[in-house]
Amino acid sequence: MAKSPDGRIFVTDMFNRTDNQKGAVYILDAFDTGADKFNKGHRLSNKLRNPNSIAFLHRSERRALVLSCPYRPALRYRYWRGDDAPSGAPKVIATFPDYGLNYKYGAGI
Repeated sequence: MAKSPDGRIFVTDMFNRTDNQKGAVYILDAFDTGADKFNKGHRLSNKLRNPNSIAFLHRSERRALVLSCPYRPALRYRYWRGDDAPSGAPKVIATFPDYGLNYKYGAGI
């Protein structure tokens, strides 16, 4: 999970350990300190293959959400304050070899 530059929490969900495309990224927002819970939450993207890492890049001109899934390239999406969906196609920023491993449950990166 990662905190976005605008203070929301982004969480990856692998769904389960099978090799599927049911993973998702969720946005949690409007934390209520009295109730100790988030009042808002929704799905940013779905149909992902076991997303396991998320981070934000926020420099003056470049703002991005970086997402990685096992045995897939790390992807960078443009991110603007308050975005609730990816804005545009992702850019591949790194690829990772599988080193011949036959482990389909997420040991790639």
